Parts: sequence; structure tokens; C-alpha cells
Amino acid sequence: MYGGGRARDPNAGPRPHNGMLLTNPVIEVKGNRAQAHVIWTGVTNKGVGEPPSLYEQGREDTELVKVNGKWLISKRYISSDSGIPDRFDQTFKQRDNPLPPL
Repeated sequence: MYGGGRARDPNAGPRPHNGMLLTNPVIEVKGNRAQAHVIWTGVTNKGVGEPPSLYEQGREDTELVKVNGKWLISKRYISSDSGIPDRFDQTFKQRDNPLPPL
């Protein structure tokens, strides 16, 4: 989704520090299968003296399976709700949780 953009200007200043907040987790477990649902929010900090700002937000729906005592991701859907590049305006479609119920 983010590939193919223009190259970064080598004379540009330092990049801001970005982070992702994963909030409101809902995790359902049924035997050796589970689903995790979170809201993610991208936060950027341009400098220590500047306030942080939000640049993106969406949802993540993940299906997990337990294999040999370890939980592994079998499917993951990441949906943007805001902050996606303008080039996707024509094709963007809002979607709900695409995972079937456990």
C-alpha cells in the first residue's frame, strides 16, 4: 500500500519519530483458535519540544491458532479508517471485521 512513492529527498531534515498505539483489545479464545481485535492509531513526534500528533487510524482483526503450545498468526486484516494516501480515495471501501465468528 505504501510502496512506489517518490524517493526521499537526501537533503531533507530528520524524520519524525513514529509509533503505533494498539488499544481496546478484544480477544476471543475457543480451544486452539483465537481472534484478536484492536484499534490502532499512528502517532508522530516531530521533536521533543513539539506536541505529538495523530496521522493514521484503523482496525486490526487477527486470527490465531495454537501449534505445539505457541500462538501463531494464521490471518491478519488491517483496515485503515483515516489517514490513508489520497491516491486510494477512488477505490477505498469501509469494511467491518472480515473474520467469521469462532
